[in-house]
Amino acid sequence: KHRCPHRPYGIIGKGDQPCAVTEYRSEFIPREVGMRESFKPDYKFQPSGVPLDDQTTHKHDYIKHSLDKARSFKPEEVYIPHGDFDSLTITAIRPTERPGVDAKFDGNTTYLGDYRKWPGGRPPAIKSQSGYEPPSMPFEGMSTYKGHYIPHDSGPQRSYKPENAAFRSTVPFDDATMYRTEFTPKEIEACPATLLDSPRSNFIHHHTEPTGHKFYQPHHELQTQYQQQQQQYPISV
Repeated sequence: KHRCPHRPYGIIGKGDQPCAVTEYRSEFIPREVGMRESFKPDYKFQPSGVPLDDQTTHKHDYIKHSLDKARSFKPEEVYIPHGDFDSLTITAIRPTERPGVDAKFDGNTTYLGDYRKWPGGRPPAIKSQSGYEPPSMPFEGMSTYKGHYIPHDSGPQRSYKPENAAFRSTVPFDDATMYRTEFTPKEIEACPATLLDSPRSNFIHHHTEPTGHKFYQPHHELQTQYQQQQQQYPISV
């Protein structure tokens, strides 16, 4: 709920119609304003008395050159001799048969003629020596670590683990916490909604909607309205 600015004593609730009075309607001052003056110049066609010149940039800048007439190209005519064809030519004719050679064909190539056959056989197999004799002395398995190692007499390693015993202090236990030392008690006020229908409430029931929603108004606002009404409407005695 809220107050209507145009009705000092009216309260607009949830189901009421909104106030139709606006600040623009209440403070608007109508003024008589005529039509806006046009500053556009008047358009008047002024024809020119000079005759139209058909001279263009192409006509003005064009330079005419004297050119000869293009000659037509005609290919040379093929000479065709007259008379009967004698079938004679200056190119030597290939004989139909060539003279053969009576000698036997020699098919020996350079590889066959220059090849030399060398005697060769299968290489002997690699075998172990037959005169191996194992040593008669026993195997000496002494290593450098065993030869240079010096044993030292040392007992079991000391344990630095703390003893499993509870630490007890002689000082009495201080149960003070940060919450207890820094806590500031504050007064907790009750929610105004829980005291609406009780004598301790500072609100007075104004009206109830048909839907069941209740509206409350502060008590000091009613007193202020009552004082304003008393000042506005004086009582004659």
